[in-house]
Amino acid sequence: MNDKTLGQPLTNDSESTATPITWDELVKIVQVGDIVRRSNRNSQITGKEFKEDAQGLFNIMLISREV
Repeated sequence: MNDKTLGQPLTNDSESTATPITWDELVKIVQVGDIVRRSNRNSQITGKEFKEDAQGLFNIMLISREV
């Protein structure tokens, strides 16, 4: 498989194929059942809640457990 943007072959090396994202971006894309690895901790996402604030914006809350 090739990365069409860079024209370089992808490898199975997790460091070379990792894409850095912010915590806010992660919260948006993570799905229930995903495992998030952070600083020697692994957490499995068990739920997502969407709470509306007074201004009509939604906050995304992740529910997780250590695995």
